[in-house]
Amino acid sequence: MTASEIDLATDALPSEVQHLVVGYRDSTNSLMALRWAIDVAERTGAALTVVHASSFPIRVCNGPSAAVAHSMGNPTWATVHSVVQGLGAAESTTTIVEPGAASTVLAKHSRHADAIILGRRRKRFAMTDLQRVLERRTGLPVLRIDDVLEEDHTPAIDTMADDLLSMP
Repeated sequence: MTASEIDLATDALPSEVQHLVVGYRDSTNSLMALRWAIDVAERTGAALTVVHASSFPIRVCNGPSAAVAHSMGNPTWATVHSVVQGLGAAESTTTIVEPGAASTVLAKHSRHADAIILGRRRKRFAMTDLQRVLERRTGLPVLRIDDVLEEDHTPAIDTMADDLLSMP
């Protein structure tokens, strides 16, 4: 990701960003959102919390290690921490895996955040849109990172610019 792409995307965030929360699942779109959030956190000095809502009944904070995840067959919930560390996230980055609905788990861990970052939605006509649910529950801007912009494969943000500009 280029510096100008990060600058452009960062403009959509509230000024003085101190804490970002990223929703993570095992998908290319989610990985793009995570990479973008790591870049922004590094440039702004913001704290970063990566949250994965799991269907598996387990709670994990900052773990397990890549070796332990591998020994378990690399289930998504067990690889979150090693993926984040592999992307070069700061040591202060927190990873959380918790069972429950994505909207509930993300809202819970966004209480002290300035914005929530998500990958592009999988289905255009989903019954519920996680972005809208989180905006209502938290009152925070929720940014979606698109995987590509036309043919040049540069990341772009799919935001509702008018919604963000009207937020206090």
